[in-house]
Amino acid sequence: MEKDRQALNYTFFLLKYRDYTEKELTAKLKQKKYNSDIIDKILKKLKEFGLVDDKKFTLNWISKRLASGRGLHLIKRELYEKGVKEETIQECVEEMKQNPEDEMLSARKIFDKKIERVKGEFKGKRLPLDKIYRSVGGYLARRGYPVSTINKIFKEWNSGYSSLIDSDF
Repeated sequence: MEKDRQALNYTFFLLKYRDYTEKELTAKLKQKKYNSDIIDKILKKLKEFGLVDDKKFTLNWISKRLASGRGLHLIKRELYEKGVKEETIQECVEEMKQNPEDEMLSARKIFDKKIERVKGEFKGKRLPLDKIYRSVGGYLARRGYPVSTINKIFKEWNSGYSSLIDSDF
């Protein structure tokens, strides 16, 4: 009984700072050497009270990560790594399905910031297209944007700035 109370207090302590997925809480409790029966009992109680809800966690995570300029590919991978079930991820992505134009605008905003840095590195010289694509395109890809979005942005940018680009590579 004392172990139950300690485990419950520990989970309340954790949940005070941020939301956790069921898998994350299970791992934290196992790390503290609580047995499976206690963990199952605590998770059941927490679910009943709505303190552990993978769907709510997923919706919040997607919302925060999209707002911070992350792409859906990266967000899905992060959620999967946190132990959220594939069907929950898909359901939440569909529920929060952002307009493709929103993703394009978000990627373009990040692109514009990054391209200014790259231009600064070359200070008036012609910009080698392969280096720009590797640097800026790779950055966007690591942020979770699909290749199709990255290519569209580069085509738009390339047509507007062809005088600055050294495409003989």
